[in-house]
Amino acid sequence: MIAELVDIVLVPTDFSESSQHAVDYGVSLAEDLDYKLFLLHVIHGDGVSQHHQMPLDIPSIIDHLNDLANDIREKSRITVETLAVEGSEHDRIQEVASDIGAKIAVLNSNQKKALNARAASEEKRLFDDHEIAVIHLSPAMKDKNSLSDEK
Repeated sequence: MIAELVDIVLVPTDFSESSQHAVDYGVSLAEDLDYKLFLLHVIHGDGVSQHHQMPLDIPSIIDHLNDLANDIREKSRITVETLAVEGSEHDRIQEVASDIGAKIAVLNSNQKKALNARAASEEKRLFDDHEIAVIHLSPAMKDKNSLSDEK
């Protein structure tokens, strides 16, 4: 069941450079819209995450997410929440977006490719059944620091 949509920007992160770009864009978007930012990391079934080719255990992932959120809180007036969950990125991102009622999701270019490739094999795209706005960042958008700069 889809929760009532609320003023939340969901940004899944895998701690890569392209994910950091998505986080930065999500922060700018949340600031401009006065939304809450929700950072999500999906831990694969083996209980580790890839961060710059180094495996991280679950406590380290949670610490990294919290450090990222604290950095944002120090520089911005927005509310930031974090969540680390285990499972498939495709399924868990969609479930969390629905559970929290996010109005917007910001995906980096790597996530878009990986998630839609998997979805295509299942004949279903990410968020097909949801009314969420999905922003897919391309590598060309990397030079755009914030929405405020574009006004």
